[in-house]
Amino acid sequence: MVASMSKDGGRRGDELARLRGNAAFFQARSRGDAWFDSAIEPIATPGGDPLGACIAASRGDYDVHAWINMNLVADASRLPTDPRHLVRTHPEWLCVPDAVVAGLRGRTPDSPDYVSAIATHCASRKNEFEGLFADPAHPDYRAHVVRIVEDLARRYAVRGVHFDYIRYASTGSGLSRRGMSEFEARIDAEIDAASKRELAGRRKSDPLAYARRFPKAYAAFRRESVTRLVEEASAAARRARPGLLVSAAVFPDIDDARDRRHQDWPSWLAAGTVDAVAPMLYMKDAPEYERRLRAAVAVKGSGRVWAGIGAWLLGPEATAERIELVRRCGADGWVLFSHHALLAMPNAADVLRDGPLRLRSRPPE
Repeated sequence: MVASMSKDGGRRGDELARLRGNAAFFQARSRGDAWFDSAIEPIATPGGDPLGACIAASRGDYDVHAWINMNLVADASRLPTDPRHLVRTHPEWLCVPDAVVAGLRGRTPDSPDYVSAIATHCASRKNEFEGLFADPAHPDYRAHVVRIVEDLARRYAVRGVHFDYIRYASTGSGLSRRGMSEFEARIDAEIDAASKRELAGRRKSDPLAYARRFPKAYAAFRRESVTRLVEEASAAARRARPGLLVSAAVFPDIDDARDRRHQDWPSWLAAGTVDAVAPMLYMKDAPEYERRLRAAVAVKGSGRVWAGIGAWLLGPEATAERIELVRRCGADGWVLFSHHALLAMPNAADVLRDGPLRLRSRPPE
C-alpha cells in the first residue's frame, strides 16, 4: 500500500505506520516551491524541512517517495509574491494558452500584464486549467526541474521520486514562445521553400499558423516534450541515487492522456523510463474503475501499475472494497489519496486495518 501524505511529515508518519502503510508519497514540490531544504526554489516553510521530518519519522518502518509537481507552477487565482519564484523570474517559461497568444503579441514576458493575462484566462477556465503551467518544451525549464530532482535525490534518502502534473493542462494549453519557435523550426526543416514563405506570411497575422496547419505534428511535439522531461528527470534521479524508483501520476484513460494531456505514459513504461505509473482512478463507479484499471494493467509490460484510489470520495468501507478490487485486477499496488482525507473519517483506520490491511504489504522493490 502507498498513501499520499500531508506536509506535516512527523505526525502523519506515525499515523501512517498505524495504518500499516508501507510507503508514503510526501509532496516535496507543490507549485514552484520547495517543501524541503532547497537552494534552487523558494522554500515554502522557511526554517523548516518537512521532507526531512517525514523521512526521520518513518524510522525505516515505511518507504518515503518524494512527490514532485513537475509542470504546474502556480495557482491562477493567487499568483506567488516571492520575487524568487519562477513566475516572477522566468515568465518566459510559462505555457501561453492558445486563446491568449494573439492578445500578447508585441508584449515581452517581463511586461506587467503578460503573466496576469495568462493567469486571468486560466482562472476563468478552471475545468481546463488547474493553474499556470510551465512548458517542458523550453529547454531552460527542463534543466531547472531536472536540477531540482537531482538535488533532492542526492541529498535525501528517499526510496523514490513521483512525478505529478507531468503533462500539459489541455489541448489548448499552448507552448512557451521558445517552445513554439522550436516547433516551427522543426516544421521548416521538413517543408519546401514555398510553404515556408506562405506560413511566414500567415504567421504575421496568426501566431498559431504553424500549429493550425500541422495539428498532428503539433500534438506529437508536445508529447515528445513531456516525454523528454520524464527521460531527463528520471536519468538524473537514478544517477543521484542508484536503485531509486521513479513513478508518475497519470490520467487513466490512455487515449485521453495521450491526446488531450500529451502524456504518453504507456511508452514510458515500455522504455523503462519510469518504473511505475499511478493512474488517477478517482471515481465512485466500480465497474468503470475496473474497466480502466484492467486497461492500464494490460499495457504495463514489465512495468508496474499502482492504482490510484480516491479515498476522499469513497469513505473507508468503499475504499476497503476498492483495495480488494485492485488486487483482483492484477495491479502491483495502490495509492490512497489522500491520507489527510482518511484521517478525517471516523473509524477509517480501524476499517482498513481490520479489513484489506490485516497483513502489511511489503514495500515495492
